[in-house]
Amino acid sequence: MGILAVVSLVISFRKASGLYLLTGLFFLSSGWILFFYSHAPWYAFIFHFETMLGLLSLFFMLPFIRSIIHIGHFDRQLNQLLTLKTKQLSQLYTRSAFVTQLLGIFLNIATIPLLVQSLSLSLHPFPDDMTRRFYSRSLLRAYALALTWSPFEVLVSISIDTTNETYYKIFPFTFLLSIVFMILNRLLFSMDPSSHLAIQCSDLHLNKRNKIKRKMFQLIGIFILFIVIVSLMNRMTGFGFLFSVVLVILPFSITIAFIMKKWKRYMIFTIPHWKRQTHNLSNYFFMFLTAGFFVDMIAHMEWISILQSFLAHFINHKFIFYLIIGVYFFITALAGFHPLVSLTLFVKILSPVLSQVSSLSFALVLISCSLATVMYSPYNVSVSLLSSEIKVNPYRITQWNIAFALFYMLIGISFAYWLHFSLNI
Repeated sequence: MGILAVVSLVISFRKASGLYLLTGLFFLSSGWILFFYSHAPWYAFIFHFETMLGLLSLFFMLPFIRSIIHIGHFDRQLNQLLTLKTKQLSQLYTRSAFVTQLLGIFLNIATIPLLVQSLSLSLHPFPDDMTRRFYSRSLLRAYALALTWSPFEVLVSISIDTTNETYYKIFPFTFLLSIVFMILNRLLFSMDPSSHLAIQCSDLHLNKRNKIKRKMFQLIGIFILFIVIVSLMNRMTGFGFLFSVVLVILPFSITIAFIMKKWKRYMIFTIPHWKRQTHNLSNYFFMFLTAGFFVDMIAHMEWISILQSFLAHFINHKFIFYLIIGVYFFITALAGFHPLVSLTLFVKILSPVLSQVSSLSFALVLISCSLATVMYSPYNVSVSLLSSEIKVNPYRITQWNIAFALFYMLIGISFAYWLHFSLNI
């Protein structure tokens, strides 16, 4: 595995570019320095690339489930839902957030450019600054909240595996937080004077509206069925939630294509789509393989015991301990660390005392604090992509969303503390 990881690293280095290349080079050089001071034999470096392989395997398999969304026209039908009998900007705001929640689970980051394109016609008459704020507040917040309960989100999978919890146990709490903050997000926008502005709406035929609703319920059904199968796989094999998701995606997607009677179309579309998506993974492979090397080397350093002792001191003071986690993710996000790297590093540091903190409430803190970065971190893919789509500085988006994200983290921490204190979970 180590040899194959090094080969992948060399290949991806030739194709990596931009911030991914620079970040990867930083992780690689820092990891080499730490490896040099560890006085391990030179060939031992190939044993330090395993940390991120689960994440990369999920990236490798996700195109198969995304192809189902395309051939089933779920994305097209849900886009039409945006302007169905929508007369005010506040209604469009609610609809766009709802569609982002549904599509974000399956399409992940591809949801953002898709909805920017869909909303552009309705928002075209309004000033640029107002539409940009609309995009950042509606799409990014809803996208982050959708990821908190998505089984395809790696941060959720790693948090579940770290704490030895099950998805179906933590889902009600992450989903509840998501719904509460979706409502809060809608209420905050309703206080904006622009929320009552009129927009051009579409009035589709009754059959078309019924088709949209049917597609929506089908998508929810696919999601529930997938969760049940993954949970059963995890329980029967004990492989962990992340690896169970990776194993189930391909046979599940093929089965759904058969049920939809679109098997031939699925094969015609998904193979070239998978090739394109795999070809574009060079940036991720280079950054996350080097990040895994860096994180693993840090975990082997003697001075890390000082940090472990500091964290262990607050383990019995749960609220303070959870606040430290929130501050950690906030600082590392603004410093340019991807939340996956931050989470993996934190879990490595905490590994000696992980058995003392592993609980459902701890998993909830990890999920809420790590995924809040999706709303505000200027270095996160979601913020960078949206800033590119709407032609605005990513730090501007950070300014618009940071207060909401911090409040979400605080409520998530408080809710987790209440669960631990009241229900001992």
